[in-house]
Amino acid sequence: MHYYESCSCNKNQSSIKSRRARQKEVQKSRNVMQLYHRLVECVAGLGELVEMQRLTDGIVLSLSSMGVSIFFVENICELQLAALKLVTGLFSLYVPHRKLIIEDILASLARLPSSKRNLRSYRLNTEDSIQMLTALALLLVQSVIVLHDEEMSVISSYQDAMRTAHMFLSAFLKKSTLKGEDDYRMIFENFVNDLLLTVNKPEWPAAEVMLSLLGSLLVQQFNNKNLDQPTRVASVDYLGTVASTLRRDAVNSQLRERDIDNILRQLLQGDGDEEEGEESRELRSQCHAALGCLDRVQALRDALVDYLFAEQEDPTAIYARRFYLGQWLSDCTKEGEKKSEQEALDLAERRRAYLLEKAAERYDQWRSKRRNRWNSPPDLFGVVFRGQLDYEEACMVCRYLASMRPFSQSFDIYLSQICKLLSETSVPVRTKALRCLSAVVEADPDVLARKDIQSAVHSRLLDSSTSVREAAVDLLGRFLLCRPELTNRYYPMLAERILDKGVSVRKRVIRILRDVCLEQPDFPRIPEICIKMIRRVNDEEGIKKLVNEVFQMMWFTPVRERDSVRLIRKVMNITEVVAACRKTGYDWFEQFLCNLLKKEECEKVRPVERACKQIVESLVETVMRLEEVTIPSSTEGGRLLACIATLHLFTKIRPELMVQNTLMLQPYLAIKCQNANDVHIVHHVARILEVSFLAQ
Repeated sequence: MHYYESCSCNKNQSSIKSRRARQKEVQKSRNVMQLYHRLVECVAGLGELVEMQRLTDGIVLSLSSMGVSIFFVENICELQLAALKLVTGLFSLYVPHRKLIIEDILASLARLPSSKRNLRSYRLNTEDSIQMLTALALLLVQSVIVLHDEEMSVISSYQDAMRTAHMFLSAFLKKSTLKGEDDYRMIFENFVNDLLLTVNKPEWPAAEVMLSLLGSLLVQQFNNKNLDQPTRVASVDYLGTVASTLRRDAVNSQLRERDIDNILRQLLQGDGDEEEGEESRELRSQCHAALGCLDRVQALRDALVDYLFAEQEDPTAIYARRFYLGQWLSDCTKEGEKKSEQEALDLAERRRAYLLEKAAERYDQWRSKRRNRWNSPPDLFGVVFRGQLDYEEACMVCRYLASMRPFSQSFDIYLSQICKLLSETSVPVRTKALRCLSAVVEADPDVLARKDIQSAVHSRLLDSSTSVREAAVDLLGRFLLCRPELTNRYYPMLAERILDKGVSVRKRVIRILRDVCLEQPDFPRIPEICIKMIRRVNDEEGIKKLVNEVFQMMWFTPVRERDSVRLIRKVMNITEVVAACRKTGYDWFEQFLCNLLKKEECEKVRPVERACKQIVESLVETVMRLEEVTIPSSTEGGRLLACIATLHLFTKIRPELMVQNTLMLQPYLAIKCQNANDVHIVHHVARILEVSFLAQ
């Protein structure tokens, strides 16, 4: 009894201890969370203090060091968002500390969390997310712009932003391409993908600039033959990613002028004009007239600035607006220097004056103007917007405006650089360049229609390296099927490679040609393809097996009864191949068909035998149709011979297939032999009748 009481007592004590431990753990967790929230408030308060109070260099160093270190710890997203404001504010206001902050960030990259779960924790306006590191880098570049009253000061700050972006990118790229630094390479790849994700988003104008600078850096790096091979290969890889994404975006989001006109019309009319009436009709008439004489570029810039002003509570929008205005002013200055026509100079000057006016505008002035927009007098361009962009429209406007800037127009430059690398002496560089070209073609298969690409691919099909030739063949194989119009153009150079000295290349070519036969049955050179593949039947064992599989799939797979067109096409291909192989003999065909039928002897389901019956029946029908022609031509005579020769082959292997049709062929024994075709017809018919009779 005492034993059971002792056990019960021990259990109760254990339960009490575990409950207390859990309570302590919960209390500890609660205390940690309270401390965490206090830290978030503290860092957020420091971010506000930076904007309110001038600080000493020592304090700035301490704050920047603390702020940067926060970005390299996992699972503290709220704290990182607060640090984002703090570090960006310091970077914007304290020019001498900018280089130190960037060096601190780059030196800390090795501590960046590698967990994929927490990799992209900064949420964009869309469903996408990016790394906190990317958001920080973009905001730092955007924060450099300061809107002064003097135009040259604004342009100078924009140039500083370019230098900042270049300094960060060049140092980051150098780290990522160092030998053995795979972790840095992964971080940089994610960074590049983030830039491609944020480009043409209204809050991130620096993404387009950084990608443009990155493209130039990559071209310089892989053209520098003094660098080691892995560095050059990595640079080619990054440029391929940028070029393919650039092309994909161009294909997927081709903006029509009508789309932009619709956006401008909605901005001019506002949201309250759906009701019919004299006033609304008059307003629409005015809008239509305004669209005709509108400076579209400046109107869209104005609409984008309005959109960002409306998002004033978000620091990202503030820096984005400043960056856009600095960038556009810089562009206007360059345009004014390039243009020689007076009209173009006047337009550039008007835009410049308008942008300076916008740069000087404060939030309260803008809000007052928006509040009174229905009664506002026309501005410098004679336009008053009564509506406002939503997020999707803002993205469209960004894409339209970006289409006139260097990055959007750099695809041809990048593609020509990739093609240039196809002639490099280094095999890995050539192979990587082909893979990059493949990624570009995947984004837009129409690129293969370009003559320079056709020439580049052809030269790599003749490359001295097997891996390069295989990559070139693979490139064609992936995209010819989705662009049948290109098959005829690339077929001759592809067909040559069926004789390639590399086994892997020959196999890949045979698979591509098989797919062409199956997916593009109307391609006129299918019989020629079949003949080329048949000639590889005595190749090495792997290719011999592949050829047998190809023909079993193409010819000896039963066709549905309803699909008569496919059956007729298949039979025509077989007869044309048989006719073409007459001089070389049919031993391969006979052996191949015998092996296929032998495999099925013990099977209940015999698809090859069924396919043979379908082929023979179709051949008999074709012969009967040709009989009805009163004056046969030489072409039809050749077709008749090919059909009967094919029937002879099938009869030799499986005589039962022709037993029921022998009477139909007997009259051919009595024809007058006027040429070689007639002699061959009589020979084949006699052999068919002989074999069929013996099989009965």
